[in-house]
Amino acid sequence: VEFLLPVAPNGTVRTEGRIDQQIKNTEALVSAVLYDEQDQVCVRSSGRFALLSAKMMRRMKIMNDRTISEFEQRYERS
Repeated sequence: VEFLLPVAPNGTVRTEGRIDQQIKNTEALVSAVLYDEQDQVCVRSSGRFALLSAKMMRRMKIMNDRTISEFEQRYERS
């Protein structure tokens, strides 16, 4: 995480995130940026993350079933 500018505690912020590179089916490099009300970049972040299927999330019990079902509707490929 790279903190560039302060962010007002009650201010409006905007975030953008993206997958920069999918390393394999289960791993990706991801980055995100946080903007303040003046559209200035305040925070940048990146990391390496595991990509999990809905089936794996259920098995690991890392989210409730409702959240996993919403995930499936939005992101899982048929």
